Amino acid sequence: MINFLKTIADEQRLRILNLLQEKSLCVCEIEKVLKLKQSTLSTHLSKLKNADIIIGEKNGKWIYYSINKKLDSDFYSILQSILKNFGATDTALKDISILNNLESSCSDNKTILIVCTKNSCRSQITEAILKNNTTFSVFSAGTNPGTIINKNVKTFLKEKFPNKNFFPKHINNFLEENYDTVIFVCKEAYKSHKNSINAQKILFWDIEDIDFDDVNFEQIDKAYNDIYEHLKEENLI
Repeated sequence: MINFLKTIADEQRLRILNLLQEKSLCVCEIEKVLKLKQSTLSTHLSKLKNADIIIGEKNGKWIYYSINKKLDSDFYSILQSILKNFGATDTALKDISILNNLESSCSDNKTILIVCTKNSCRSQITEAILKNNTTFSVFSAGTNPGTIINKNVKTFLKEKFPNKNFFPKHINNFLEENYDTVIFVCKEAYKSHKNSINAQKILFWDIEDIDFDDVNFEQIDKAYNDIYEHLKEENLI
């Protein structure tokens, strides 16, 4: 009971559950409504799944989440009572309105995951270029990420994309999903995780590592241009 109550005692998780009251949804759809960071949404979904409050079912290449109808009857009753009250709030009503007016869903939106070791430089650059030039759902992650991205790379990207945020994410938050394309931008990540991610297409680009403290803008710009050309060759931009 304590774990159940702790799990639902969070506004963002209540917002997710409020959406799932309407229908089963994939991650892309939930992300579009709630506008949460990718890693944050994945953490919330994992906690809800671990508490057996939601389930994920594969449909084609997508995993769709829904409220677990086989949840303990007492827990289910409590959940329904809470969602009934929460569903009347302005936040919940606005979320449902956005959901009902979504222009697209996972079924017609390409998803791309970019993977490297630290998720500090090359994968961040690739994610930024794709997000700025496409309407794809784009994610990047590291097999062993740090807590921050390379400061010089962050400065470079902030100058080009001032309205975007850059932070490292762990690959474990993305392993359950299915992707149209996975792009590995370093050898180490490719060797360790090429068989761990579900994707229709896997690409490997051996982009030169620039993750060192004194990397200069000229070196970052070269990596940026190399990645841009790879994306053009694959018709991704």
